Amino acid sequence: MHRSSGAMASNDKKEFLNKCRDIKNTLVGLLDDQKEFRREMMDYNSRIAHGRSTIAMNNRENSPQLASADEEEEGSSDEDGRHNTSSEEESEESDEMTGEGATPSKQEEIRKPITVRDYPISETFSIWKCAVCKKEIKGRWQNRQSHIKVHEYLNVSCPVGRCSMTLAHTSLRNHLKMKHNMTCNVLPSREKALLQKELDRNNEIVMNCELKYFPPTSFISFSETALKEAVKPFCKKCGKRCIELQSRRDHVALKLKVTMDCPVRGCPYGGCYGAMWTHLKQKHQKKLSDLNRAERERFDNAKDKFYKKVDIAMPKFFS
Repeated sequence: MHRSSGAMASNDKKEFLNKCRDIKNTLVGLLDDQKEFRREMMDYNSRIAHGRSTIAMNNRENSPQLASADEEEEGSSDEDGRHNTSSEEESEESDEMTGEGATPSKQEEIRKPITVRDYPISETFSIWKCAVCKKEIKGRWQNRQSHIKVHEYLNVSCPVGRCSMTLAHTSLRNHLKMKHNMTCNVLPSREKALLQKELDRNNEIVMNCELKYFPPTSFISFSETALKEAVKPFCKKCGKRCIELQSRRDHVALKLKVTMDCPVRGCPYGGCYGAMWTHLKQKHQKKLSDLNRAERERFDNAKDKFYKKVDIAMPKFFS
């Protein structure tokens, strides 16, 4: 009897281990599928981009790459709307530009292979929906990466001694400049190494969490906003030119005297969205990713009310 129960326990253990291996293999397969799907998506979008007119393509190649606001959205970033990143969520990275003095042949050599040059361009048309909060994130992987960091509260510690501040890594440059009057480049090698270690840890966590927030099924479509009829950028009341949606919203808000309250408790400041960004940075040394949960909730509520009031009146000023 004892032997029989021992054999059953052994069989149960083997069956459990087999199931664990199956689950592991399934997860590995999903990760591989995710990577393959992203490659195929980028290839497909690149073919669409190359199908455009030669003139449009040349104009795109010779114009500067726009830095992603997800992060760093500072007023016109993707976090400005429901279809954008947080850019707080905030990527401060900018693409390298070809020197103005380079000859056409040298520029062509720099752009090879084309797929490397076109990758960040074509991916900016993709739209993904976060599986957790259902927010739509548009643009490059860095935008989704910044969005995941907000969910996971992945901050870094200020590397300056005796400073206990923790903040999003995209806010670190501004913090060092305003609080310590220095830049990352002048940090001692030890502090640089510690900071890099934190960044590497956060990036590893983000990669491990990718399927949780952006599985292959979270991809929605490619943006077709470029094909839609553009809104005339001139205010019908005063003629001021406002190209970006957020600048038009802030312009209308100023006309209507609509404001949103500062999310930091005890602060009486109120202003439009762009002014609020400047206020948070200069007064509180914070971006969206630096706000705690209560502050972020107050900010989102204030923003939603602000957008609702402004968007209703928008056609009177821009159409």
